[in-house]
Amino acid sequence: MTHDEYRDGTRDYLFVINTTDSAQDLRDVVEFFKSNDHKNQIESGGKYINYITTDKLELKVDKQQVLKNNVVPPSLVDSIVPAIDWTLSGSYVDKNTMIVMDLLAHDDWSRPIYFTTFSGAESFKGLQQYFQLEGLTYRLVPLKANTTNSVAATQVATDVMYDNVIHKFHWGNMGSKVYLDENARRMALELRQNIGSLAQALIDQNKLDSAKKVLDLCVDSIPNESYPYDSPMIVIAYGYYETGNTSKANMIAKTMFDAGQDKLEYFNSLDGDAKNYYGYEGQQLNEMMQKLILLARGFKQQDLYENFQSRMDIMLKNGVINKL
Repeated sequence: MTHDEYRDGTRDYLFVINTTDSAQDLRDVVEFFKSNDHKNQIESGGKYINYITTDKLELKVDKQQVLKNNVVPPSLVDSIVPAIDWTLSGSYVDKNTMIVMDLLAHDDWSRPIYFTTFSGAESFKGLQQYFQLEGLTYRLVPLKANTTNSVAATQVATDVMYDNVIHKFHWGNMGSKVYLDENARRMALELRQNIGSLAQALIDQNKLDSAKKVLDLCVDSIPNESYPYDSPMIVIAYGYYETGNTSKANMIAKTMFDAGQDKLEYFNSLDGDAKNYYGYEGQQLNEMMQKLILLARGFKQQDLYENFQSRMDIMLKNGVINKL
């Protein structure tokens, strides 16, 4: 698209008006909404505006071009899909989505297309099932995630991401136990979550030493003292159990359970609106602690399991938590 086709006041949004139930080729869709011919527009408020004729899109994949540009390794050639199919959400498309559609239609796999993991699902345009995690970014690939090649529906490029995490990431100063503000904590949460996915993918490939290395790096680089353990640390603990490092897994689980109990007892000590204010967080803590109990039992950590369960029973009896 030229600047005149997307400048301010031009195609600021595109209505999605389904005129067909079948998916349409993305290149055709883009050419249609670029058109200045009134027959390809609708009239609204005395102006002619462009629109999209379907919410079901299809980006055809040239397998030879994909292999030529090393988008996927030759070993996965049989997994390359003939087309990327996805559905737009909502009744209109905003300008940034329109630009992404134009980029996808004309890139022809000549350059890699990435989405940052921090941007949120609304920025992914419904393409998540074709994402490949490589660190703090998802790369769009003509491979569809499924239960056999993904962790929590996220494909993980283990070789690429392991190299990025171990050799290319610059971890900064979190490991020195400095205070992290809210923005830095959001980044720390994302790091823990993504490295947990990498560790699990490595474990699935029986690369236990590599999995332990990334788990250790994560725990050492983002300690509890800088950012108290949160929900992604359950996956980290699970990874430690699976790699045979029960002492570290138990340490993480106990630290999380202790902190959760302290918070729940504090919330319960409050009155009225102050107590209600923490209702949702209390529910999340309750669910997290239940998962820790199941984790300890599942990996046959009997002493830890009995300790957690007895403390949970007491909190339930004393009304600190409500029965789920």
